[in-house]
Amino acid sequence: MHGVYALTTGRWVLAGFTAVCTGIAKTGILALGILLAPLFAEVLPARVSTGALLPLLISADAFAVIFWRRHGSWKHLLRLLP
Repeated sequence: MHGVYALTTGRWVLAGFTAVCTGIAKTGILALGILLAPLFAEVLPARVSTGALLPLLISADAFAVIFWRRHGSWKHLLRLLP
């Protein structure tokens, strides 16, 4: 079997741990972010792990925008757009 279904239980646990660490790294713990790419590369091949990590980071950003939208200073953010 090939792909995601060929992962062992240990690799699924490592993938879950890495996903949780991605969320924690998005909160501002910068040193944790350095470990994410090698951990994902350990679970999946390099190209596939990059493809799996990018949607995870985008969804974390979308969740943060939805959760914190009332606390942002839209005036300051709109000045950054151009």
